[in-house]
Parts: sequence; C-alpha cells; structure tokens
Amino acid sequence: MPDIKWRADLNGSFARLTGNVNVTYTSSRTITLFDGSRKDIGKVYELGLHFGLRVNDHVRLSLTGYDLTDQQRPDQFGSPGDGDFPSLGRRFILEARLSLL
Repeated sequence: MPDIKWRADLNGSFARLTGNVNVTYTSSRTITLFDGSRKDIGKVYELGLHFGLRVNDHVRLSLTGYDLTDQQRPDQFGSPGDGDFPSLGRRFILEARLSLL
C-alpha cells in the first residue's frame, strides 16, 4: 500500500456542456514479489479529463480520457516480460447515451 494517495477534482458546466479535470497522486512504494525480490514503484501523478454535451433531452455525448500523463500507474509493476502485465496506459472513452424517458 502507498503511504499517501489523494485526488483533486474540478467540475464545471455551462449551458449544455459539462467538464471535469482530475489529478490523482500516489506516493512511491516498494513491493515484494512472489520470488522474494523487491520492486520499487515511483510516485505517480495521473491526469484525467471529461467533456460532456447534452444534445437534447434524450441524447448525451461524452469523451473521457484517463491516465493522460502515461506514467506507470500503481497497478503497473513492470513490463509484460516480467509477468506483471501493465495496463495500456492512456485510455479514451467516447460514449453516446440515449434516454427514452
């Protein structure tokens, strides 16, 4: 477990637009792997963004970006070769929602 983990969010909206910017910090730590070796994981700052648009009363569009700093996240311990299988880093999700009510 890291010693310190915090997150800060800034949300806003204007007319039909919404937005969010967030920063997550995880302090450095050392873990012990199954074979007894130790691995150091440096401190990590993650940046995320979200933009939303209400097209009308029934349709909403949004774009969300995760891990925009592309640092190794706390669940990324190394490379695919060492068996820890890190995630893909930056991720973007484009979403369209339809409400019938």
